Amino acid sequence: MEIKTIAAINLPNGITLLRILCSLVLLFCMPLSLPFYVLYAAAGLSDILDGFIARKTNTATQFGAKLDTFADIIFTAVALIKILPILKLPVWVIAWVGVIALIKLVNS
Repeated sequence: MEIKTIAAINLPNGITLLRILCSLVLLFCMPLSLPFYVLYAAAGLSDILDGFIARKTNTATQFGAKLDTFADIIFTAVALIKILPILKLPVWVIAWVGVIALIKLVNS
């Protein structure tokens, strides 16, 4: 039986960690400003690239999948925190967004 050892920090996981960093820095940006758009786009692009590279280079791991889910949750939470207040939505809409986010979090 062959045991395959893959380092926890490979290129796809590094890209995922970059998404977490971009998401956290977004907390300190003014919503809808140029830095906000740049970081938001970088985080979104990293979400596409990490899985693609992991599959193409055969470096997909269970750790990477869990890290990706964690990064998605952080990115979504930060985006909601920054964007929902400027949309001036009714309270019931924000409550439904919260319920949907909670369901998604529990099912992750």
